Order: sequence, then C-alpha cells, then structure tokens
Amino acid sequence: MEQDHDLIPEQFRRMIILTLTLVAVALYAAIIVSAIVVTLTRENPQFGENMERAAGLLSGLVGAVVTAGFARSKPSSAVPISISYPMAGDAVVQWWRLRSPSLASRNLEGLGDLLGLPDVPPREAPGVEPLFPEEDDEKPEPSPAPAQGMTAKTWIALAYVLVYLCVGLAAFVVVLWRSPVPSIVANAAWVWFGTLISSTYSFFGLE
Repeated sequence: MEQDHDLIPEQFRRMIILTLTLVAVALYAAIIVSAIVVTLTRENPQFGENMERAAGLLSGLVGAVVTAGFARSKPSSAVPISISYPMAGDAVVQWWRLRSPSLASRNLEGLGDLLGLPDVPPREAPGVEPLFPEEDDEKPEPSPAPAQGMTAKTWIALAYVLVYLCVGLAAFVVVLWRSPVPSIVANAAWVWFGTLISSTYSFFGLE
C-alpha cells in the first residue's frame, strides 16, 4: 500500500519557500545597506555581534540561492514557427521551428523555480501564416505561436538578482575605496565576491 507523502500541498510549500527567500533578501539588503551608510557617515562605527553574524549568514545564503537558481536553468531547445507547404501534390507538412529562450531568460526561470514562484500559463499569441498558401478554397488556420516577453516570475527573479548584485557591489566598492572598514561590511563584500564567481559559473553553465 502506497503512502501519500504529499501531506503539504504544493502551493503551500511554494508559498513558504517564497516567503522565506524574500524575507532573507530583504533583511540582507536592510542590514548591509544600513551598515554601509553608518560606515560612510560615522567615525569608528560599532556593530553588535548578532548583527555581524546575521550579515554573514544572509550574504552567503542569498548568493547561494542565486547560484543554485542559475544551476537549475534548462538547456535551450529548438524552435517556433509553423510553416505549411505542399509536398508530393496535395500533401501538407508542418514544421515547427521554435526559438530557444535567451541565456538570461533560462537562468531567471531557473531562479524563479527555486524561489517557489508558480508558472504562469502563456497567453495565446497571433498565429503564423503559412509560407505557401493552399490552392484549395479552404485556407488552413494559422498555427498558434508561443507568446514572448517576461512573466511575473522572471521579473521577481530579476529583482532578486539586482538586489544581490547592487548591495554586494556597494559593499565591495566601500571596502576598496575606504580603509579600514568594519568587519560586517568587509565580510559581506568578500562573501559576495566569492558567490559572484560561483554564480557566474552557473549562469554560463560551466563545470
């Protein structure tokens, strides 16, 4: 007798994962940006031990999520237009030539999956007219072409990546520009730099 292991609904699990990851990146941005502002506006700033631990943990976590999300990207496949043409008299053959998604789109889709964002069903786009029209009076209906453009899933994933890049880069610039800096900013900068290298490998699919 098979046991049902899916005690928690899929949507509820996705909601929990999405909430936790968004809270983590929000805390990451708030702590590191506030530390950078204090570093630039005060002399000899002091930070609590718990704040430094949280900053180090969140810096590594956010970078690891981006790296793992890019690693989940799916390889490109062949592509989309429907072309009807006559072959051997009245026979009509349809070829589908699908346009593969860009490298950035594939990586954002993978990150969106890891964040727990649901897939949005694509809307129908206008069809593609046949290259060679039929000689008969009946004209075949154009085949549907896949919709293009970014979905809410890829937009949220893009926002996640931008927060990760901008906050980490700001900390890294402060470390290079100003010396000395508090350990909370220095650790965040070097952790970001390390995860940036690993996420770049994942983005381009390098092993």
